[in-house]
Amino acid sequence: MKTEREKKLEIALLKEKIERISNKKVLFKEKEDILVPRNLDTRDKKYKQKILKLLQQKVYDGNLDLSDLPFELKDLGNLEKVNGYLNLYNTSIKSLGNLKHVGGSLDLENSSITSLGNLKYVNGYLNLYNTSITSLGNLEYIGDYLNLHNSPIKDLGNLKEVNGNILIKKEQEGKIKGLEKFNYKTW
Repeated sequence: MKTEREKKLEIALLKEKIERISNKKVLFKEKEDILVPRNLDTRDKKYKQKILKLLQQKVYDGNLDLSDLPFELKDLGNLEKVNGYLNLYNTSIKSLGNLKHVGGSLDLENSSITSLGNLKYVNGYLNLYNTSITSLGNLEYIGDYLNLHNSPIKDLGNLKEVNGNILIKKEQEGKIKGLEKFNYKTW
């Protein structure tokens, strides 16, 4: 296993080689993943401030795992795009706010979210298991599967493309507006 120093040296050498070959300056921007530690003390103000500051950005270039968040959040603030996955499993967040694009998967299982709001693109899977969302609204694209099992979904809204299957309960068959246009599996 390489040390952090060895990794940085390897990156520097690679950067130098690319610059020499392309005759252009290369900039590397490190991305940070935010993961909520499962043993987080709810009184940890530094961590909460870091999350609140992050939500002031329009774009987050990394994975954002806020599952089981130990403090209340109303929405995702100014975030319009998360370039990695977004995990809101078992959170009290009520709204996706300004969010329009998720570069990876979006997990909303057991969340308090009632609407997808401005969301248009999810490049991975979308998990709505055990949510209270009834319509996909403005959502147009899902890059993988869509899990609607145990959700009160009634309408696929503006959905145009799902690159995987839509997963539903047998009882939901014939009760979801727009479902007939897509491949789906019952279980």
